[in-house]
Amino acid sequence: MYSLLLLICCVGFFCLYNTSQKAKLSGDGSIERWLQSNVGLSRIFGIAAIVISLAGLIVKDGAVMGTMSALLMTMAAGCYIIGLAPFRIIRIQHILALGLFAFLLEILIY
Repeated sequence: MYSLLLLICCVGFFCLYNTSQKAKLSGDGSIERWLQSNVGLSRIFGIAAIVISLAGLIVKDGAVMGTMSALLMTMAAGCYIIGLAPFRIIRIQHILALGLFAFLLEILIY
């Protein structure tokens, strides 16, 4: 459950990062180009993904712990995406693959 919520949060932050006017964005991938050309939809999708992640954590952990976990997840996602995206290391496919790997590990452990 946490892996899926972290994945949703990372995807949402990645969408919001690609709508930035100040960041040096890469237009290499088709998803990145779409996100940069449709700024309004990208912002709506990014904010909705982060809110869905917040709501899932609140349902799972309670109001205070869920909010704190969501804040921590958003800060971690932001640090990784802002730190790695200018080097063109991170793509949406990498986020999805890492999320799938974490989800499989979570299923195997629990």
